[in-house]
Amino acid sequence: MTDYVLPLFAAEIEAALIGQREPTAHATSHKTGGTDALKLTDLALADDTTTHNTSTARPGLCPKRDGTGTKYLKNDGVWTKISIDGGTPSTQENSIQFRRATSLVWAAANPVLAAGEPAFETDTRVLKIGDGTTAYNSLAPISITVGTPIGSGYRKSITIDHTYVTCDLTSFPVLIKIVDDTALGAHARADGYDIRFVLNDNTLLDYERVSWAIADGKCNAIFWVRVPTVSCTSDTTFFVKYGKETSDGDNTTGVWDSYYDRVYHLEELGNGSAGEYKDSTSNHADSIVSTNPEYPVTNPPARAAALVGYGQNFNGTDDLIYLPAPALSVDGNFTISWTGKGTGGGVMGGFGPSKIVTMDTFFGIYGIYNSTARQYTVSPTNFAPTAAFHRYTIVKQSSTLFFYMDGEFIAFLDCDIDTKLSLAAIGYNVYWGEFYTGILDEIFISNTNRPAEWVYAEAINMNTPESFLTFGAETTY
Repeated sequence: MTDYVLPLFAAEIEAALIGQREPTAHATSHKTGGTDALKLTDLALADDTTTHNTSTARPGLCPKRDGTGTKYLKNDGVWTKISIDGGTPSTQENSIQFRRATSLVWAAANPVLAAGEPAFETDTRVLKIGDGTTAYNSLAPISITVGTPIGSGYRKSITIDHTYVTCDLTSFPVLIKIVDDTALGAHARADGYDIRFVLNDNTLLDYERVSWAIADGKCNAIFWVRVPTVSCTSDTTFFVKYGKETSDGDNTTGVWDSYYDRVYHLEELGNGSAGEYKDSTSNHADSIVSTNPEYPVTNPPARAAALVGYGQNFNGTDDLIYLPAPALSVDGNFTISWTGKGTGGGVMGGFGPSKIVTMDTFFGIYGIYNSTARQYTVSPTNFAPTAAFHRYTIVKQSSTLFFYMDGEFIAFLDCDIDTKLSLAAIGYNVYWGEFYTGILDEIFISNTNRPAEWVYAEAINMNTPESFLTFGAETTY
């Protein structure tokens, strides 16, 4: 059989191959996902490395994760830990920073936060979340129970029962008596300097620290706190904060308003020297030593447990405390109150050229003496001391004396006085020369007639502080 070969010219062969070297349709099929589309799984595995860089000019694969779940991919292709406010990655991992400012700044701005937007008060540690419509001041704070952050403090609410308050009281000194409190014992400073009393909006309240002690993990203390308004229609709540501040917050004279002429807590251990029994008001009318030979020498009483804290136990023979004369004018209005128990004698005596204001022979006798008219007014017999502690109050309004015991009205009597005192004493009647037998505590003198509602609240607060106010549970801030 004869084979025939068809001769082809080189040019014709080249022409026949044109279009076969560029498989256009096949390439399109690969791009558009045909049945023969290429996938990453069809390719050989790349080197297992974390050093590949990403590109902003062409598509490519991201570097492999390094196995750390707290990193993000930066624009240079490196997996990096989060850093906030210049903090180092090791200390700022997983941190989220909120809008933050002090409570006063937030309150002044009062913005409407976006729905879900958080806001943080740096001084109160309050967190609020916006809803897109409610102004900041009307948003409720978010309650979070977590471990105590470093640098945080503690606080407890203090609530005054309004049923013991018969009218709104302004600038009222509230007795805070802390007894065997283990929370303060564990978290407050040993010296009590970190104590602060504040309103709900973090407004600082003036307070006086009368006593403070921590022993065996328990705190016992006595404070007086000036509360701007104590309501008679709803409970009044404020807070005690501790465990954070370092400087002493005591402001004793700020507690007692300008009507208070004298406030003696009588907590001291006396030795007969001048100035040892302190007046807490801005008048600083501390005890004195009389040099008048007509009167007995100063003999300090013994400190003893009393109703509120410590008081002074007068022996009825020679114990007394001399004071500068009260700066009140006895022809005006005034209020004198004290806590005591005993058997009699002068409680507070005053001596002038011809007139006196004095607690007389049987403790329950309050003398207003006018030597010209020879008038002497005595108190009701049921105002006398007993073996139990009571809060006694005498209010002079115009020419009438009103007598109260434990906040309850006893009687009223007319009086006639028109001068100031030149010398006063506790435990000794400087006019009749008689001594008092028993314990005295918390002597307050005001140059105004305190209302009956004030007298009642003061007595209940001292007699039963655990009923007048209650403490809430400890929280952090």
